[in-house]
Amino acid sequence: MDSEQKNDYYSKRVKIFRILKYVTLIVLILFTVITSIAGRSKLSINSLDSFFNYLRINPRLVNAEYKGIYYSPSLDSKFGIYENQFVVLSNGVLNIYSLSGIRLASFDNGSDRLSKNGKYLCSYNTNDGNIHLYNYYSEIYSLNAGNTLSSVVTGKKGGFITLHTSGSEMNGEVFSKDFKSVLSTEKTSDTIYSCALNESEDRAVFLIQEQGESFRNSHIVVYNISDKKIIFEEKNEGEVSIQTGYLSNTLYSVTDKYIRLYDSSNKETAKIEIEGNLFRVFSDDSFVVFVTYNNGVSTLTLLTKEGKSKLIVNCEGKTLQCIFSEDKMFVLTTKGLYSSINGVVTLNDYEGVMDMVMLNSGKIILCYDDHTGLLETEKEAEQ
Repeated sequence: MDSEQKNDYYSKRVKIFRILKYVTLIVLILFTVITSIAGRSKLSINSLDSFFNYLRINPRLVNAEYKGIYYSPSLDSKFGIYENQFVVLSNGVLNIYSLSGIRLASFDNGSDRLSKNGKYLCSYNTNDGNIHLYNYYSEIYSLNAGNTLSSVVTGKKGGFITLHTSGSEMNGEVFSKDFKSVLSTEKTSDTIYSCALNESEDRAVFLIQEQGESFRNSHIVVYNISDKKIIFEEKNEGEVSIQTGYLSNTLYSVTDKYIRLYDSSNKETAKIEIEGNLFRVFSDDSFVVFVTYNNGVSTLTLLTKEGKSKLIVNCEGKTLQCIFSEDKMFVLTTKGLYSSINGVVTLNDYEGVMDMVMLNSGKIILCYDDHTGLLETEKEAEQ
């Protein structure tokens, strides 16, 4: 099967999946009407959640309370949350667990990387170029992007971007939610540090580092995907590219000196100077957290889409992971696990934590080499 036939095949699968989605919606409506008439009682959110989960996997497994999760030990495991289930990528195997510790699905495909922030869960291997996309507990698409693959970034509607490195050249390729290639950037001898799709997936941004013997520039480029044209670009001389992305549809770029925010017309709306040595950057759909590290202390600053500082937290050690909301922050550093709630910073008594992820309920799962633990925000607030 050649690449064109393969794309057509998967496009048909996507269309079938969409039809099934609408069939499910019709069944739900009938279920609601019948229950209301027969039982004369209102359906709760849990009932609706159970109904949808039953169509995928036994709801007794999916909706169970957290009881601890155990998996094969590994020091290079990648962790995540997908559809409120726990995900572990370890030794080339992707496992999805219910919160009660039941393994719901397992995929042994040799992946070594995980992209977990888009509509679909994605695992891939940078050596052989194999990419795998999962929806709930089934693999819905796979692609061999070649041995030049360096990273994959997923979008909120199902599209994704692949970055490729061949010798001293790099380029990016954008795929639509139907898994068709819709944009390929020109190869460049500069380094593409970061890329992202906006919320509606009609724009793609690339943050590039231009560097020579006597200069270095951070270069941001935004494409309109439908006509494959550049609609915005900006070079900032003397700066090092770090990260770019979208807070919903608000564009941001991070260099070693500044964080810049842009509106939907790509007009700069805020420019925040970074004081100290920038160490890491975290983001979600609403906030950017940048971390500076100086004299053994990490300083984490949470910024809104408008560029306003909402929270500043200081922790000892280098920051490994950060989970945050508007008024709370949980920080894993080389010195321990810190929580900041209502302005009070606490060093918690946990050892051996490799990573942490947050459930929809706000509970924090602590990830160890072969098992998980649970840290509840309510308990931390009482300390």
